[in-house]
Amino acid sequence: MATATKVGPKFQIVIPKQIREAARLRVGDYVEATLTRQGIVLRPKALVDRGLERALSEALKDIKAGRLYGPYNSAKEAVRGLHRAMERERKPSGEEVGRQSKTGRSAKRRSRGAANARNLQR
Repeated sequence: MATATKVGPKFQIVIPKQIREAARLRVGDYVEATLTRQGIVLRPKALVDRGLERALSEALKDIKAGRLYGPYNSAKEAVRGLHRAMERERKPSGEEVGRQSKTGRSAKRRSRGAANARNLQR
């Protein structure tokens, strides 16, 4: 499938449509240019982010350690589950979110009562 193409003023070339389609090239894809004895060879090239490998390794460690959420059946369910997980991480251990212990309520009442008594004495 040899086709002639012209080198442009900025050394750009157009890859003919039938070759682009056969190679499944898309706009923005990278190609690797290699000079061989037969001429220039262009190969599709997938670039991988350097941090991606490390991030994937950490993610696999988290999964193996059980540090994950889900599975969820919908995006709405996932958001709700993540909000609950954040609330659990914020609260002190042993207490439920949104509820005060009886000692917490009575301590507040006592401190309010003491403040009121001091104000009356003045």
